Amino acid sequence: MKYRTLGKTNLKVSEICYGTAFWGGRTNYEEAKKIFYFCLDNGINFFDTAEVYGSRWGEAEEILGGFLKETRKRNELVISTKVHGYRDDKYQTRQEILDSINNSLKRLATDYVDIYFLHWPDPFTPLEEVLETMDEIIKSGKARFIGMSNYMSWQIYEAIKICEQKKLSEISVLQEIFNIVDFDVNYEKYELSKKFNLGYMAYSPLASGFLTGKYKKDLIPKDTRGFIKPEWEEKRWRWRFTEYGWEVLSEVESLSKKYSATISQVSLALVLCFDSVSCVIDGSRTVEQLKENIKCIDLKIEKEDFEKIKKLSYFLSS
Repeated sequence: MKYRTLGKTNLKVSEICYGTAFWGGRTNYEEAKKIFYFCLDNGINFFDTAEVYGSRWGEAEEILGGFLKETRKRNELVISTKVHGYRDDKYQTRQEILDSINNSLKRLATDYVDIYFLHWPDPFTPLEEVLETMDEIIKSGKARFIGMSNYMSWQIYEAIKICEQKKLSEISVLQEIFNIVDFDVNYEKYELSKKFNLGYMAYSPLASGFLTGKYKKDLIPKDTRGFIKPEWEEKRWRWRFTEYGWEVLSEVESLSKKYSATISQVSLALVLCFDSVSCVIDGSRTVEQLKENIKCIDLKIEKEDFEKIKKLSYFLSS
């Protein structure tokens, strides 16, 4: 395994962070356990979760917490979780955030997390109030660093400046969608992370499975996300299933043949070519998928190939 420093933090994290979004849902307990121990055996020291992950609230955290308790290796690992934004009458008020961190710590069977993320915005609670609460959590020792995810770039900048002006604990990490095909990858946030030396965690590096090779122009497998097109990502799938999306996939497939690798491995390796990406979040549903994907760290993509993909990618060429 290879490791990178997570921005301005002192955390050394594996280039592959394992994301637990499917635990308790499409990945059952037995498979999650296999994945967890495979990660430990292969140097993956970073696990990302959230209170909303699982088939019910907090389920993925509970599963991860059970494994942490079982192994007694909590202090050797980097753990991140998230507090909800506005949804279903939930807000980011001071009390809700404090309740959320306490409940997450209980489920995770730990007294602190390394990174506590604001998962998405709450437009009804002043950002200053939210950041003051996060500062309170940092100073209490319940979290080491603050992260933001799914905010607009101007909101992240505003948060950075509020923390500076109010002398609050600073924003240290971003977790954002980042792959080589999707239209809503925001390169401005990537550049912002470079300017302020923020850790940058790339989620959905395989574009929800589009960049794995299982989709063909004339064959969309049933019971896949691309076939179902969940409402929250329908626009992305419509974008992926355009001539542009198939062109990107075809180019990655060509590279996979050149490097004797899978399409998934090449797609992950390309994201890791971006120098300010701290890690890619792999959310493999099975340990067999993870065994294949982890091999991406051994790929050395030639500069010429990387530049060709950058020119082809919508969010870099627009």
